[in-house]
Amino acid sequence: MTEGVLRPVHGTGVVATVLIGVVALTKVLVAVLAWLTVDAV
Repeated sequence: MTEGVLRPVHGTGVVATVLIGVVALTKVLVAVLAWLTVDAV
């Protein structure tokens, strides 16, 4: 039952997960860089 539900959504789910992960990492990196820049000044 679970396999039947997950199979059609698998490709889309992976893409969405990767995109969300990339966006989250980008936001974290930007925040850290901004913090370091402000801290250095």
